[in-house]
Amino acid sequence: MNQGKRILFALIAMLVVALAAVAMFVFTRSTQPATDSQEQPEVATTTSVRTFSAEDLYAAGPDTPTQAVALTEVEAVVVNALRGLPTDGNVLKVHTVCIDDSTGTSYAAGIMTSDIAVIENGKTTSYIHTGLGGEGLALKYLYCGGGNVVMADERNIVSVDPLTGETRAQVKTSASTVPEMAFLDDAHGLFILATPKPAVVTIYDAATLAVRKTLPAGAGRNRWFVAGDRLLEVSEQREAKTMTATWYDAATFTAQDTKTINVAFGTMGYDAQADALWIAARGKVMQVPLGVAAGDRLSFLAPEDVKQVMVASGKVLVVSQNGYDSADEPGFMGGLLIADAATGKLERTIKLPWKHSHVEATEDGEAILVNNDGNSVSLIDLASGDARVVAVGSAAETVAIDGEGNLYIGNRLGGSTIPVVSPSFEKRAELAPEAWPVGLAYSATLDRIFSYNMLGSSVSVIDPSEPEIVEAYGLGVADGATDALAALAFDKTHDVLFAAIPEQFAIVALDAQTGGVIDTITLPQALTRDVDVDDLSGPGSLLVAVHEPTMTLFVYAKWAKQLLTFDGLNGFAAGETISLTSKEFVDFPFALFIDQSRDRLFFGSQVFDVKTLSEIGRLPEGAQYAFGIDAARGVLFAVGLEAEQETLYAISADLSETLDTIALPADLSVRTRGFYDEGTGRIYAAYTALAQVGVFDVF
Repeated sequence: MNQGKRILFALIAMLVVALAAVAMFVFTRSTQPATDSQEQPEVATTTSVRTFSAEDLYAAGPDTPTQAVALTEVEAVVVNALRGLPTDGNVLKVHTVCIDDSTGTSYAAGIMTSDIAVIENGKTTSYIHTGLGGEGLALKYLYCGGGNVVMADERNIVSVDPLTGETRAQVKTSASTVPEMAFLDDAHGLFILATPKPAVVTIYDAATLAVRKTLPAGAGRNRWFVAGDRLLEVSEQREAKTMTATWYDAATFTAQDTKTINVAFGTMGYDAQADALWIAARGKVMQVPLGVAAGDRLSFLAPEDVKQVMVASGKVLVVSQNGYDSADEPGFMGGLLIADAATGKLERTIKLPWKHSHVEATEDGEAILVNNDGNSVSLIDLASGDARVVAVGSAAETVAIDGEGNLYIGNRLGGSTIPVVSPSFEKRAELAPEAWPVGLAYSATLDRIFSYNMLGSSVSVIDPSEPEIVEAYGLGVADGATDALAALAFDKTHDVLFAAIPEQFAIVALDAQTGGVIDTITLPQALTRDVDVDDLSGPGSLLVAVHEPTMTLFVYAKWAKQLLTFDGLNGFAAGETISLTSKEFVDFPFALFIDQSRDRLFFGSQVFDVKTLSEIGRLPEGAQYAFGIDAARGVLFAVGLEAEQETLYAISADLSETLDTIALPADLSVRTRGFYDEGTGRIYAAYTALAQVGVFDVF
């Protein structure tokens, strides 16, 4: 069973159990609306043997438009609205979570947006707008308690009022801090943050961010905890591979006691009742008492990749990202361990979908939540182990339009679903393919929508008439596992899908008619032998496009700055390779487009002859990447960026004139991806972080 199905089945099982136990949660007493997601069937991997011939179904069309062009926005399809989430903001790619025991409210923050999701009674009810880092991709850490909510990145701290959503205070630090080691002391209303250079720890008032005290800090890492009416700092002594524990008066911040701990610094939690640390290292979690002489230490086995340890209500909670990868369950994404802090006995292992890095719990231990890489949080009853998943935001990354004008939206980072919207913008369905639908395509001859699911290495086949997922094809390669985003191209002439997989350095040619793998095209070893796949995060690492009349496959490897060609009419034999670079690809990493009607390849704003690979022109000034053409009407479509303002362009087919422009949303961390559908005569602009699709009439 592959990774995608394990994730899916685990999620289904969790939801079924959780519905019966919802009333047990401290902060999940009301039920969420039942999901209408339709899951896909079993994945099957087969092979296909086909021969192909050159066939040109495209006419060049006129050089200039045959009718007046006027770009007009018709609608902004809001994915959150389709999914029953608040529409006053968005949280994307959840990074940290927290629970405020004083109010029973939970919060979640993401990397790709600056909002904080507010979770009440088991449902995301609103967003708090912090403006922290704009819409940047900075890691933002969230802390809450005692009616305080604080979010921080390396150079900024924001304290917000959780009731009004207004900013109470904001601090920009003079040097980079370590927000992942920060600590919010709700008992004393303090926020503690280390700055390595200079080596100091600053203690702020959690509400006002006024500086209460500055303390010297060592060169290593440190962690803070509440120890009754005192504060406990655990500092790393890196060279000695030991730690130092220092207790401070919580009012005056004077040091009261110091102790050397002959254990190396690691991921840890503090048990105030036993005055002991629990530290993860080398496949186990070990108790280290602080108040008594070292004796037999309690411990239990744990995964190697523990992300967090905490102690709540006599339980040791351990969250792992991918800890249950084994021969029996290869590739499982991780989960939560619960052990008795008094005996060190492991009581429960909760296997969860998605990847995780952060756990929080109520002080009474009745409920906990874990952040999920699937843009959600898992709410878990500590006593029973029952869990449920709560979505906190959505995304809009890829788009397809079927023959009836229905819109399909790839919601990869929002939970791997595909909302389907009618031509009148009413929700028809929400489909659940395998994890990470990174590319969508429509075949008019087959009347099918295809979804390439990166983390499942599969392609889902959607029947538009229902709509529903009716088949699932395997790609015959290992599941994706990194942030290096895959890409999809579709040869409508020959009904062949091309799925590019960066971490496999390969492109799989899949027969759209039968679902069989035609070929797996691997990149030359000279381009891949020194590449670390973990460095290939984000979009645009491996781009793919196909010139249908000659079935020539174009592949751009960003790390090598090489454009490669493969001859689909000759067993995908390697052809000419040229070196290309473009600064515009930093802003628009999907900017590889082929105009089938005029045999042109667009690489950013550069234009090449498909057959000779010689440069033959450029887009008009301001336009930076082309994404579609209406050959019959003589209009090309592109997007440009100037000073954080994106603009949509309509250009004459011969590139001689800009016909019209219209402003798109500004200051987006992930640039707009454009799609044009000749059937509807409309442009669809996907705004990932906003979780919206802008719909524009052209004529």
